[in-house]
Amino acid sequence: MNFDFTEEQTLLADALHRCLSEQADFATRKRTLHSDTGWSRALWTVLAELGVPATMLADTDGGLGGGAIELALIARATGAALCLEPIGSSLVANLTLARLAPAGLRTRLAPSLAAGTRIAVPTFESPYTVLQATRHDAAYRLSGTARVVYHAPCADQFLLAACTAGSTIADTLFLIPANAAGLLAVPCTSVDGQRAADLHLTDVQATTADTLISHDAAAVQWSVDVGILALAAETLGSVERSIALTIDYLKTRNQFGGPIGRFQALQHRVVGCLAKVEELHTMVFVAAARLDGEPMLRRTTIAALKVIACETAQHVGEEVVQLHGGMGVTEEMEISHHFRRLVAAGIRFGSRDQHLAAYTALRFPPSQSA
Repeated sequence: MNFDFTEEQTLLADALHRCLSEQADFATRKRTLHSDTGWSRALWTVLAELGVPATMLADTDGGLGGGAIELALIARATGAALCLEPIGSSLVANLTLARLAPAGLRTRLAPSLAAGTRIAVPTFESPYTVLQATRHDAAYRLSGTARVVYHAPCADQFLLAACTAGSTIADTLFLIPANAAGLLAVPCTSVDGQRAADLHLTDVQATTADTLISHDAAAVQWSVDVGILALAAETLGSVERSIALTIDYLKTRNQFGGPIGRFQALQHRVVGCLAKVEELHTMVFVAAARLDGEPMLRRTTIAALKVIACETAQHVGEEVVQLHGGMGVTEEMEISHHFRRLVAAGIRFGSRDQHLAAYTALRFPPSQSA
């Protein structure tokens, strides 16, 4: 499989890395983290001018026509920078809109989403989200709770996945406004400091104009897989940055008459981390290449990707903190913020064990193993 990026993809990644290094360094991020909103509207505006929100939308809808590779490259950069802005969430929603929404809905919302003046985020990444859609004449009534919706406080639209009558899994996608009647958002802060909210829906009305797809569980699963890919790519960026910070620390931290990086035991631990990261890097871009391919292959790849992402996040997170010693858990050290981001990544979109069970069921169905 060819992992070479096109010139346009390389330019996108380089421009984003440069922008984030200039506009969202660690000192700036710490101020943003403790601000009232917990994210920077100014940085979001700069990213919108760079074309980040527009990347996932079709060129016919005012976007740039990007796909899974572009999604992974952007998420990787934002993970390395520990961005607090709704970048990954909005790209998942925008790509879902571009691929699944009817023309009328795209025409109505795509221009403002592309410009960044409207922000949409998905609500289905928590395994504890259970929403029911009940048909009432020409509209649906949505009820239930979506737990810990990342970036909900800054969203204008929510991408909801719900079960219709007779379905035990989510089979319909809706895009509803954040100020919809019957929707109550209870703000919270995640373990990694990002702003989120629990959404409580009571008979929220969704018309056909708010419906992306209906009675298509496979399409809903595709959008969830997009979210898993984005999160894994973000995790990749975070672990890569964590190892770079750790190597710099080992080179400059002096003890026992010299830098501690000269000790072979510590070097071996870093090499072990690098091997795990290389495995995750490969899986992220294999999954991106297969996102629009054969459904069964995509599903098994995404399940395997989430397992590897969880294992890499845990292994690298624990190692880099230990290699920093007590300093590794202090608020002043960037590495502690990456550690918390990696802990949160292991929970979002389901745990390692859940995806390992899903992979096993897909690869070895009961009929084959009997």
